[in-house]
Amino acid sequence: MTSVPRSLRTSVLLGVAVLTAVLSSTTNVDAAVSPYKATDTVGDAPRKADLRSYKVVYGDTVKLSAKLRKGTDPYSSPLWVDRLTGVMWLIDVPGGSEFPEFAAFFYNGDPGMLDGEVDHFDFPNFDEKACETDESFRDGNRYQVSFPDTCIGSPANIRVQAIMVLDKGEPNLGPGLPNPGEDIVDYAPNALFALSPKIKPPSADS
Repeated sequence: MTSVPRSLRTSVLLGVAVLTAVLSSTTNVDAAVSPYKATDTVGDAPRKADLRSYKVVYGDTVKLSAKLRKGTDPYSSPLWVDRLTGVMWLIDVPGGSEFPEFAAFFYNGDPGMLDGEVDHFDFPNFDEKACETDESFRDGNRYQVSFPDTCIGSPANIRVQAIMVLDKGEPNLGPGLPNPGEDIVDYAPNALFALSPKIKPPSADS
């Protein structure tokens, strides 16, 4: 198990000055029942970084997926193997801070292998691992992580944002070394640190 690529963690902090205002503006949105799926604006990022939709399945197992307009193969594409491309999902749970409490990651840990984990996000730090994930890549453009709901404390509901980070810079220089490149980032919902409605398990009261 390798560590989460630095570029994914760094992108969480982009635009964080507006986070509090965004979270406040979404607090009163009606709750949804799992599974929850939402589309994103098409064409607001280059095709290989352009999120088309994301889906949240919340129950005893949490499944977070993201679909791109044009996917790249995380097993073999140089964007993943030689660089630090990845997908992450911010996860907000009730009763926490004004910032999301967790971040889930999907990335290429070693050549030819997928990797992922859920980290605690105690702004501005999110290095402590909460649990590992199961990862899957399907249909050429859909990326998914899954993990038990106990990993995030089995909350009554969650709010989520999917973030695609496409690293088009220089190849990865090695563990712990900087990656002097350009990250292209797309968000769904389509605003910096906007979050989905509260998503409840199917058995939860509406």
